[in-house]
Amino acid sequence: MPHLEPDRLVLLALGEDPRDVSMTEHLLDCEMCRRELDDLRTVAGVGRRTQDLRELPPPPPRVWSAIAQATAGTPRRAGGGPVLRDWRTTAVVALAAALVAAGGTMVALWAARPGPAACTHGEVALTTLPGAPAGPRGNACLVTADGERKVRVHETGLPVPTGGDYEVWLLDSTSLHDPKGLRMTALGGLGSEAGEDFTVPANTDLSRYDVVDISLERNDGNPAHSGDSLLRGVLPRS
Repeated sequence: MPHLEPDRLVLLALGEDPRDVSMTEHLLDCEMCRRELDDLRTVAGVGRRTQDLRELPPPPPRVWSAIAQATAGTPRRAGGGPVLRDWRTTAVVALAAALVAAGGTMVALWAARPGPAACTHGEVALTTLPGAPAGPRGNACLVTADGERKVRVHETGLPVPTGGDYEVWLLDSTSLHDPKGLRMTALGGLGSEAGEDFTVPANTDLSRYDVVDISLERNDGNPAHSGDSLLRGVLPRS
């Protein structure tokens, strides 16, 4: 499958290029492009947070070593400059150049950071439920980051909510048809980012609470599930 052009990913990370339907669908289906976009957004975030800084310490030698390793052994242009090995490196360098005025040293320090955590057991497609509007879709997976279990959610096509917000839940699959009621735990409100990580409470048994649910919650002061679910999928198990 062809991947998104690096310049489009850079503009998306900077928030300057609105996604069209084809790009949105590709990001849902392509984990590699989502990870690259997440990496580039991290760089952009570092630049924005440092735009008011005027005096920064020089980066340590290991940063320049990492940059040298990333571009080592590559062909040389006629003018002597290195030809970067892949589009990902090119995209990161292009974004770093765009952010020099907003804290270039901090962007260089980012180069030594690891990328976002990978899904531990693969992804599950989030499908629309009966009665939900047509069009929304997404996927979810489990990740481990900073010593915590997290559910990573990507979605698209949800209409802008009026009088409420979308919330992500984990449902106990053994209670889906329990006449005593559905057992669940709330993970948090769904924002506007392309992908978001939600921390799983430490005492949650993921062998039972394995259903990811996105619901529309009204601003009525009631923290309980509204019963208005739009997307749902079962997390893969090890």
